[in-house]
Amino acid sequence: MKNASILTGLVLLAAAAHAGVGDLTDIVCQPGQAISARAVSAYGQWTWAKPAADSGTVNPHAMVVTLRSKSLTVKAAIDSRKADENTPNVIRLDFTGKGKFGEDAVVALKVTGIILGQGSFHRSFGPATLQVQRGDKTIPVTVQGEYYRSDSYRNVQLHLGRARQGRCAFGEKVCAVRLVDGNSNLTVGDVARARRSARTGAVSFPGADTLLIDTGDGTFKDAKSVRKVFCGQPVLLDGVWYEVKISPDETKISAAKADVKAARIKIDHDSWQGIWLADKHVLSLSGGKEPVEVPAGAYVIAQYRQTVKDARGRAGELQRSDLETYTGKAKVFQVPAGKTTEIAVGSPMTAGLAVRQSQGEVVFALDLKDASGATIGYLTLPGGRRPNAPKIRVLDSSDKLIHAGKMEFG
Repeated sequence: MKNASILTGLVLLAAAAHAGVGDLTDIVCQPGQAISARAVSAYGQWTWAKPAADSGTVNPHAMVVTLRSKSLTVKAAIDSRKADENTPNVIRLDFTGKGKFGEDAVVALKVTGIILGQGSFHRSFGPATLQVQRGDKTIPVTVQGEYYRSDSYRNVQLHLGRARQGRCAFGEKVCAVRLVDGNSNLTVGDVARARRSARTGAVSFPGADTLLIDTGDGTFKDAKSVRKVFCGQPVLLDGVWYEVKISPDETKISAAKADVKAARIKIDHDSWQGIWLADKHVLSLSGGKEPVEVPAGAYVIAQYRQTVKDARGRAGELQRSDLETYTGKAKVFQVPAGKTTEIAVGSPMTAGLAVRQSQGEVVFALDLKDASGATIGYLTLPGGRRPNAPKIRVLDSSDKLIHAGKMEFG
């Protein structure tokens, strides 16, 4: 299978190289090239069932689950290559959703090295490239994921990598472009849109596909020359904003100048990245202390990660939780056109205590907030070290110590 995948990739890359400006052709691509690569998943025992007698599975203990992403339905079977094997060693996939499994879509389950408790089973699979029939076309799809089972629980996560590549004219400049499936539904033109709840104000982002633009040699190997934007969002190239359109059949791509009211944001940190959501825009941004140009609007930050390095070059990391964004409590940043707006986010942090009392028991938890008031979800010091666990002292009204202890992580 590996040699066949390499050969398929070379043939597809050769076809892409000879296509005209504006033409898109299939290439082999890993799911991780999308900005936000989402898997299709199935959780819980109730989602699994025994396969039909004529399904194509071989082990009497095989189990099947249905996975859905928009218009795509995939059946996945945890099975073995031989009927008498005691341990599952393959996952079989049916992209028609009918539950009929052939030998052309079988991927080996691999031991992960993760030590689990008794009665638990964990395997990974892929990456492997399969040829999948979709309508009247056969497309290369990269399959990768994990399977977990315990005595009372089953879960499979399936990432599907699909991409098309070509060249696109941005004014007088022609760049190599690549469209990557970001939500595992085998299409490459799903546009990014934020959803806001009228009742709670919560903002969510259901996922979208990614457009990569290589402003360098067109190989997509130099990360510094590759721009990544969500499909359906405006693209800034050489100081000009463009609207990129993809034909419904995914064969053509074009770019035209867009009427964007531009603004700038400035974040006073050396290295940061995140996803910003507004009514009309879903932006994947990264940068340092220099201002970054964006379309004007009212934004909430859905994801934010800040990296800090010490004198030895070791990195530490801060990540905001998405809790406030998805509960409607996130701060809204107004970014007016024609202005540079300074955004306080990330460090410095503020620590407090969350106290819960129930039936005579008092539980203390660390409440760690970033500069915008959002909860910190993940924090490491340079070198990947955990911060020291906080210590707590409880005093009564006369300042007498009544309890002292050390908090624990997790």
